[in-house]
Amino acid sequence: MVRDIRKYEKEIVNFLLDKVSLFELKIQKTAIVEDLNDGLMGSIRFADKGSDDRKYGKRLIEVEYIDSDNIPVYISLIIDNKDKLYELDIWKGNFNPLIEYPTPDKLVDVKIDNADL
Repeated sequence: MVRDIRKYEKEIVNFLLDKVSLFELKIQKTAIVEDLNDGLMGSIRFADKGSDDRKYGKRLIEVEYIDSDNIPVYISLIIDNKDKLYELDIWKGNFNPLIEYPTPDKLVDVKIDNADL
């Protein structure tokens, strides 16, 4: 089911886009997303109406976050094969749901994968 992006999700996405200097992809007001079936870790996919041939393009950036139970969480921002926002992928090391959603000030170990952008 699609829905509007939540404020805290938009905050993380825009923070990551700032890190890779892709301001043209920045979410200004709203975006339509769908929750992914990831065991309540928080991953979302960006909706793109009229584009049925979308698929994974590449990871732009990955950051790490330590959840309140001290388990590492890996967060990747991914674009599709047409260079549009595709997914915010969140993976917790023990596959359990997030306890606390990350905020930009708690992100560490930034790895930028945009050398060919």
